Amino acid sequence: MRNKRLLILILIVVLFSNIALAAFDAQKGINFIASKTLSDGSVEGDIVKTGFATLLFNKIGGRTEAERAADFLKSKEDSQGCFPSGSCRIKDTAVAIIALTNLNREVEKGVKFLKDAQSSGLGSSQLLLQVATSGKGNCTATFEISGQTQKKSFLIEEGRFTSCGNVNFLDLNSNCIKGGLATNFPGISLEIDCTSVTSSTIIGTIFKKGNEIFLGESFNSKIAKIKIESGCYGVSSKASCNLDSSLFAAWGLKEADADFNIIPFLKQNFDKNSPLHLALLYLITDEDRFLDDLKKKQNVNGGFDNSVSTTAFAALALEQGGASSEVQKTKEFLKGKQSSDGSWNGNTLDTTLALLALSDEVVVEIPSFGVIAPITCDNDGVCEAELGEDEDTCPRDCLAPEEKRPKEEGRVVEVCNNDGTCEREAGEDEINCPSDCIEGKEEVEREPEVKEEKGIGGTLIIIIVIVLLVILGFFGYKKFKGKKEEKKPVGRFEFKPFTAQLSKQAKGEQKPSFGAKLFKPVPQKKTVIESELEKSIEEAKKLLKK
Repeated sequence: MRNKRLLILILIVVLFSNIALAAFDAQKGINFIASKTLSDGSVEGDIVKTGFATLLFNKIGGRTEAERAADFLKSKEDSQGCFPSGSCRIKDTAVAIIALTNLNREVEKGVKFLKDAQSSGLGSSQLLLQVATSGKGNCTATFEISGQTQKKSFLIEEGRFTSCGNVNFLDLNSNCIKGGLATNFPGISLEIDCTSVTSSTIIGTIFKKGNEIFLGESFNSKIAKIKIESGCYGVSSKASCNLDSSLFAAWGLKEADADFNIIPFLKQNFDKNSPLHLALLYLITDEDRFLDDLKKKQNVNGGFDNSVSTTAFAALALEQGGASSEVQKTKEFLKGKQSSDGSWNGNTLDTTLALLALSDEVVVEIPSFGVIAPITCDNDGVCEAELGEDEDTCPRDCLAPEEKRPKEEGRVVEVCNNDGTCEREAGEDEINCPSDCIEGKEEVEREPEVKEEKGIGGTLIIIIVIVLLVILGFFGYKKFKGKKEEKKPVGRFEFKPFTAQLSKQAKGEQKPSFGAKLFKPVPQKKTVIESELEKSIEEAKKLLKK
């Protein structure tokens, strides 16, 4: 009785676990993006979508497709270095910089644009200067505004700015150095020289917002070069502060190995309950506290906010932080959210981000990007290359009957040879060759196309029938024997975690280098359900023999 129950349980678990997991199909996801990729290499002509698609193509080994996408991005670069030309936006520029940097493209102009485009993010906060010392002496502040070098000296005694109101913390907006310095000139460098002070000094900055204190830079030295970190970014250049634009701008500058000065604004204004903000802050700062808080926001199902895009960004941050168990949960969540057409939510950006998060499991055969047969093949008898038609995507229009003889412009090529066999690979069909292809005529035998992703209805029925046969066979066997079997402990049935229906690279193995073959075709093979079923049946047979 125990063996019988275990057998049934094993078969049910195998059946339904494989049906659930088989939903993820990387090839269909890539095909969906291909259907949205235009002939200019862009994804729907959008900078942000194309930028993340560039990262995806490059990460899965699609160097050629990544370069085409990067070419589109460069074609939309404004003379100032921002994106898109004529309508520059901070987030678009940041994503373009991230994508281009990862392809070793030039981004110097874009970086300069971002640095010049920032606004003041100080708001109601104060940026304070501290010189901690037990000595006494003069300090000099040197800075440059509009190409002009300016200097201002002040007296320090036991950590107090005696010549500036005898305060311990000097407001960098005060007139002691330059009125409005912190608010009006975010990003400039301020050199503090306290070499004349009689004892050691610690020079640093502090941000104060109400009762909250944020520590800035700190130097255990008599000379320090301090950055006025009071910036933020709006939707466009010099616009009012926008948190989303600021997060992406900081991420873009970090990827380009450029310095930036908006961390205080981000830390003071991010939503502590937003997994997206926590993920981006960790990608920007590498501070463990953001990663730890992000882990706490993960739902039981592995997702974050039940959002595909948020979960994808969280997966990137968790992977960067080496949180392998949390990463695996996010991947299972994302796999379960894929739609039957291969997309996520029918949304191109969601699909791109999801595949980027799952990229270590994406090894696919490249489709014809921007050339989708159902769209470009109009079956008018004329091979129109400018529409993307060729022998592969539109054989009816482009295949000549004699050794692929070139077609004359505007002339319909006769493809029907009236030999009694319907040769579809040569362009014959029921319309242009009824004598060969009408019902009842013999068609040239071809190997059936094997596809892994089909509706599971037929397979499910077969599996259920087999399961019933196995169970009935088990009872028949028991009755035929006429005696009870000796109960034996059943060994644990080991299930290996499902990764993908595609070949996965070995752990630690690098993706193909720039000169390598881009995409490996997926070998035609039995579906995962069928393979696992055969394993289950074999295991059942072993149990029956005991």
